[in-house]
Amino acid sequence: MTTAAKQADPIADRTTDSVAAALRAAGVDADAVAEIARLHAFACERGLSVKALAGLTHMSDSSVSQLFAAKYPGNYTQRAAHIVRFFHDEENRRIFGGVKDFVQTATARMLWRIFERTRYNRRIQIVQSEEQLGKSRAAEQYAVEHNSGRTILLQLAEAGLSNPFGIFLRDLALACSVTVDHVKALDIRYKILRSLEACDLVIIDEFHLVESWPDKAVRALLDFLRIQVHANGRRGIVLIATNSDVMTLLEAFRASARYNLGQLIGRMNNETLELYADDIPIDDVRLFVERYYKPGKAVVSKLHDIACRPKLGHFGLLDDILGAAWATAQLDRIPMSDDLVLGIAREKLDDLAKRHNKQH
Repeated sequence: MTTAAKQADPIADRTTDSVAAALRAAGVDADAVAEIARLHAFACERGLSVKALAGLTHMSDSSVSQLFAAKYPGNYTQRAAHIVRFFHDEENRRIFGGVKDFVQTATARMLWRIFERTRYNRRIQIVQSEEQLGKSRAAEQYAVEHNSGRTILLQLAEAGLSNPFGIFLRDLALACSVTVDHVKALDIRYKILRSLEACDLVIIDEFHLVESWPDKAVRALLDFLRIQVHANGRRGIVLIATNSDVMTLLEAFRASARYNLGQLIGRMNNETLELYADDIPIDDVRLFVERYYKPGKAVVSKLHDIACRPKLGHFGLLDDILGAAWATAQLDRIPMSDDLVLGIAREKLDDLAKRHNKQH
């Protein structure tokens, strides 16, 4: 490495205080300065290179260098939020020893491919399935790993007592790192659109909740998505729904509100991606269990059968079973075992059966 290159090293040749001072001089928000300085201190303490830190945080080498040099061309607040999530995940690894880490299943990889395809074709894609098949978790991880400001992820809210479209705008603003306190609604919209300029994919989870929205709010949402977010192919949109058929919901809205749905449909991919519980690969279940311990084939087969059963929670139920078994193992200071996991599984299934019988 040349002398010039050494002098340009943003980790080895800068103190954390000097990084913070440069960020403050550049007018970066105090909270963002604190998180970026925290990341620099972490890298110094671990002796990490720019490349190693970039790999850990799912950022590019250039983004890391630009942040520490106070020359980042993007949104510092978004980057700070990304750093907060990184440290949260690091703390989880310390406490849980990796058992809470994301599992890159075949289902997740398929969803990532859909997200990436939508980023490139700039269409509107519907994804729907039963509950607890890993859609939301895969979307969260994808947004983290592709969060150079290019991917925005948010969840729709139920109607409640407030204007749900107003809540949507607030949540979108927060996802775009736009300040909403004491800011007029028109200014919030303007700031959102400016932030979206760097974005080419918006993922909206819990889209089925529009069923509870009043027609006026649904109309405002669909118009905003079509005109402002999709913007004639400026960026792709993925709509994720659970236990719901999105096209049926939209057709019902067209009938009740006399809405011109054709303009929205014309921007959609022809195929809706539907996930089914009985398509869960057994290897996905094995990967899920191996976060905790090395299971026997019989246990994997049994848990795969449980995951595929309708209306039982699928991966959510597996997470409940394995989490309970792991907690028991920690408290009783015993190793995770097939017998322990199967015993917990039987207890959970018995509880679900009793609850079902009471309800009927």
